[in-house]
Amino acid sequence: MKMHVRLFFVAFIFSSTIHAQWHSLPVGEGNSLVDLDMVSETIGYGHFIHNLDGRHLAQTKDAGLSWNLMSIPDTLSLNTLRAIDFYAEDKGIIAFTDWALSPYPTAILRTLDNGATWEDITPLNYTGGAPVLNTVNDDVIFMAAGTYLFKSLDGGVSWTNYGTPYYIESLDFIDDQNGVIGLFDGTFAYMGGMFCTNDGGENWQGTMLNRQYSVVSDVQMINENFVIATPFAPIVVEDTYHHYYISTDMGMTWDTVAYPELNEDTGLLGIEFKNPDEGFISIGDYEGSKIYKTIDGGANWSLELDLPEYIVSSINHAGNLTYLAGGYEEMYRSDIPSSTKDISTKIVNVFPNPAMPGSIITIDSPLTYDEITFIDQSGRQVFKQQMYYSNTVQIPAIYPGVYVAQLRNEQEVSSFRLVVID
Repeated sequence: MKMHVRLFFVAFIFSSTIHAQWHSLPVGEGNSLVDLDMVSETIGYGHFIHNLDGRHLAQTKDAGLSWNLMSIPDTLSLNTLRAIDFYAEDKGIIAFTDWALSPYPTAILRTLDNGATWEDITPLNYTGGAPVLNTVNDDVIFMAAGTYLFKSLDGGVSWTNYGTPYYIESLDFIDDQNGVIGLFDGTFAYMGGMFCTNDGGENWQGTMLNRQYSVVSDVQMINENFVIATPFAPIVVEDTYHHYYISTDMGMTWDTVAYPELNEDTGLLGIEFKNPDEGFISIGDYEGSKIYKTIDGGANWSLELDLPEYIVSSINHAGNLTYLAGGYEEMYRSDIPSSTKDISTKIVNVFPNPAMPGSIITIDSPLTYDEITFIDQSGRQVFKQQMYYSNTVQIPAIYPGVYVAQLRNEQEVSSFRLVVID
């Protein structure tokens, strides 16, 4: 089976800091990061869509500074990639579904070696539909498609499927027994609901919401005693929800929690909780978004970030960091887990930038560095020099273009984008 791997260029620009706790991480010209799974603070997997080249699957090992494209079997097309779910370094499953009746099949693949090999674990009676994935560990895998929940306890060798009365839009299991699903009734009323199970899917308890545009597109099981379910209305709909639901008794009862008031032309774009108290939401429209944060379970919300030209649809926690994705050509990363911790912001300003070969650039930073390297758009290191704690560097004889410059000392690695011109 022939595989291809090449580097996917991304620059981490500290000099474009937009908030004391957040930094912009460009994801490449023409790219949008539509789905992100960070399995640690530095290691993660991304599902990208390029405006000309289609879809890509890539891994980062340096907190989004750079990405390596991952390969798939030649019998499949990345343009039919619909969902990813990575649960540990080098381990995850991906789903392919083609709705255009091309020769590429519907398939669920698993890798345990970062995509060097892929195993087809597609359930025999899975015929298509929009897949929703949830991998607990090497053995326990859940997948939903349409009105069926598929469960494997042996890494995809065999599957058990359970029927549900409505379409499964979201799911989250913390082990082989305890989980929650979000539902869509399949009508143009777009009604939804949320149900929990504590026996692996054989029995469910929950409720359907008697209101239009209440499809539960996001669910989270924080632990066996705390579950979050969130209806997402289309952001063009004025009659949208202004709250999410929590259950502390496995779906028997649900309480409502309000988030910041929406304008008539905005809606909820993304939500993610780290624990029952600390969470983030994205609110916006087709032109921009705002990030709000709570540290008291939704009793109070504070504005974290205002992004007037960026739509945040994906919020991902990883250890002490939070990642935001969904918009065009960039993503965002926080430096600290909550407002209760302070940091010193390490901003790198460089001038002149753009610069010509042979010219001297000055680096303005509160830190001092002892080494600098330049990396070109193919991921190749083209220049390395000891700085001896100097703040100036002479640009070598390199081709015009955009480079990532990495600054290092014994404790820190910082980066900035350098544009070299004729």
